[in-house]
Amino acid sequence: MIVLPTEKKILRFEDKRYILFFSTLAAIFSFIESILPKPFLFVKIGIGYIPILLIIDKISYIPLISIVLLKSVITGIFAGTLFSFTGILSITGSIGCIFAYSMVYLFIKRLSKVSISILLATFTNIFQLLFYSYFIVKDFNLLKILPLVNLISIITGFITSLIAIKIEENYLVFVFDKNKGNL
Repeated sequence: MIVLPTEKKILRFEDKRYILFFSTLAAIFSFIESILPKPFLFVKIGIGYIPILLIIDKISYIPLISIVLLKSVITGIFAGTLFSFTGILSITGSIGCIFAYSMVYLFIKRLSKVSISILLATFTNIFQLLFYSYFIVKDFNLLKILPLVNLISIITGFITSLIAIKIEENYLVFVFDKNKGNL
């Protein structure tokens, strides 16, 4: 079978509207994933983070944080879970993602997509587990499953990064006007 090369599509963003574009795209992916069956309760691959991984090393700090937070809010609106346990857990995970991103922001361009994705997945899940342990079940014995959560984070972060890498290598190029698109 002969595989024909595909031409990469260039998506050019000349102003800050890309924040809404990527927030909505991430939210749509996240919503789709939320309605798919899960092998274990609350275990998701994290396809909502694929659009974020595609641009994480191309845009500046504040726009990326905005995209991560808006992803959770928009998904909560789509699913009707914004003020429910699920919506608050999603926002808590986003805060964990932002925390991890803040730790590596200064040298993000020197890290691989795989390492970034695993780090974001790990902190997202750790923050969610802490929130669940402290506010919902009020029992820190739940933290005993942290090694399992970290293992799941490594696996899902790896899968998500591979998808983002393949999209970037084969299909899409993102161009941001440095004068208008970044804060």
